[in-house]
Amino acid sequence: MRHSLLLALCCIFVFAKCKKEKNDGNYFGYAKAELNGIAVTYNEIRGGTSHNSDTIWLVFERWESLIPKEVMNFGSLVKTINLSQSIHKRNHGDNTLTSNYYTLRDDGDIPCDDYNIYEPDSLQNFITITSFNPQTKEIKGTFQATYLIDSARVATKGKCRPSAPDTIRIRNGEFYTKIF
Repeated sequence: MRHSLLLALCCIFVFAKCKKEKNDGNYFGYAKAELNGIAVTYNEIRGGTSHNSDTIWLVFERWESLIPKEVMNFGSLVKTINLSQSIHKRNHGDNTLTSNYYTLRDDGDIPCDDYNIYEPDSLQNFITITSFNPQTKEIKGTFQATYLIDSARVATKGKCRPSAPDTIRIRNGEFYTKIF
């Protein structure tokens, strides 16, 4: 009996696998778009209120298996319905709506290639909230943007993934989530 119990415990340790757990807290909804002409779905969607409660932020993540691989975020989005809001390159310190896109490697916790909004393409860089329910905090909208790889990072470190495109064009994007 003692040997059977010991054998059973050993089998548990031998066959146990270490796997990364997905964080299911504060994720809700969907986001989808065309990325350089290919339909993609973002698996993890979340939103929150910015430091002043008049604006919100959104994060869309693409996961492969249980590992995050790509992230797109939008910050200081005004909660006004049917207003096409122009997206700009990151500029810390003001309340301008900005966005960036970046890839992750290894277990999804190491930054890889970083992309910034291509501002000369300003007519193509926008997000529009099509509906917002203040009681349930549910929000829907559309978006599109053009991103360029961070040339300063590429010049000093090279591309993280040699096959990474220099330009990412997001078109026909739509999302639905809750603000937590």
